[in-house]
Amino acid sequence: MPDGRAHWSIPRIPNFCHQRVSDMRVALRIALFFQAIFLCISTAHASVGLAEIPAEPEAGLVTVFYPSTSESRLRRRAGFDLDVALDGDPAVGNRRLVVISHGSPASPWVYFDLARVLVEAGFVVAMPEHFADNYKDDSEPGPPSWKRRPLEVSRAIDHIGADPRFRALLDIEKVGMYGMSAGGHTALVLAGGRWSPARLRQHCDVHMRDDFQACAGPTVRLSGGALDGIKIGLVRWILGFKLTDESWYAHTDPRIAAIVAGVPFAADFDPASLASPVVPLGIITAQQDKWLNPTYHSGAVLKACASCERLADLQTGGHGALLSPLPSGLNGSIGALVADPPGFDRASVVPEINREIAAFFRGICLLPGLHKHRVSRVHQHRMGKNQNDSCNGMGALCARHRAYRLWARRVQGARVATHGILVPDLRSLAHACGSRSPACCCNRRPVLLGIVGTYAFVTSLIGVAAFPKSPFIASLLVSALLNGAVYGLV
Repeated sequence: MPDGRAHWSIPRIPNFCHQRVSDMRVALRIALFFQAIFLCISTAHASVGLAEIPAEPEAGLVTVFYPSTSESRLRRRAGFDLDVALDGDPAVGNRRLVVISHGSPASPWVYFDLARVLVEAGFVVAMPEHFADNYKDDSEPGPPSWKRRPLEVSRAIDHIGADPRFRALLDIEKVGMYGMSAGGHTALVLAGGRWSPARLRQHCDVHMRDDFQACAGPTVRLSGGALDGIKIGLVRWILGFKLTDESWYAHTDPRIAAIVAGVPFAADFDPASLASPVVPLGIITAQQDKWLNPTYHSGAVLKACASCERLADLQTGGHGALLSPLPSGLNGSIGALVADPPGFDRASVVPEINREIAAFFRGICLLPGLHKHRVSRVHQHRMGKNQNDSCNGMGALCARHRAYRLWARRVQGARVATHGILVPDLRSLAHACGSRSPACCCNRRPVLLGIVGTYAFVTSLIGVAAFPKSPFIASLLVSALLNGAVYGLV
């Protein structure tokens, strides 16, 4: 949806309110919906683990966040207080990995809030430290780093897949990848895009004044004064000397199944290479971005890519809107480019964006094809639209349809017995029930719902009682056996 407008799609699902519920297999599906709630409750206490995979000659340090059964405590990291279980015991999650490529030059800690939301959804999150383009060493930003970054993401997947702490808990054949700013550039490469240093020089020759910070970096700014012409001429001369390489650079990894690029650097890409990404690609834009003019970066990607999904369009957000927690004491030229513009409601917007990103990965990495039925709630809110408006005046029938649409996305995630995957997080299930799932709005079969709800609860309890140290995976196994047996009999 290149225009960013959200569309409802009604999956073909049973009409519980208008047909007799005579098929026991349908009842089992409802049971699995209830069971999803019980299983999520049994793992809601898991903390966020923090570990590091040491740097090696061919790969830098990898910071890992993961579900943990150990107790968390506040840890100080580069000025941030993080509530984590340092080197805690890993807990079984959804067996999926998300790799985050940081901006330039950034640390993993400014993505902790996103990592925490992903961990709460069952993901393991890995953040490779990009060589000479990080908060410890920023000696080689720009094209030299951009050539290495996609390879560093692939190596991070290799290393976490080989780490004895995580390899038994992960299936690294369907990995999610998120990148912001320069990390967004990495994301676009892994989505199938190709870029060239010479193309960046050509872009800056034509659009230097409109996209000055992307061409010059954060240290030099235009002031509207008499010296602006000299600054532009100097930057143009430097780029003409440095960006002479006309080669195209590309790299994809078949293990990556879904990608989100937040305010990506994109002016140096061949638009045709982004017309049909090799995996589902979500884009987040910020209209008040003073570092990367959206017209030439995120907006240009959406213009070229008809299949891309705009997860959010932040009308009042700046370049640093996706950093959370935001570093304190921002000042100077970088502070002016990254700090929140007036009117940006960070407290409410950023958590919703993080949940939207997690839902995007959950809908693709866990449930193939489910992303086609998703609704971008954040963008819809930013555009001032209400997802319930289309139902106004249509009474109970439309309310049921709305409930079916929401429930369809959740119940597919709850079919743990047949898919062997993690159910949606508790917050998503609460959204479904709060929006009238069939179990909530249909009152013609209360006895049946009571039976299947009890059945789901009992099967979950059996797993928890039998394997108290691993209640989640035990519940999955027990319920899979019992559900499979009953499902095969009816």
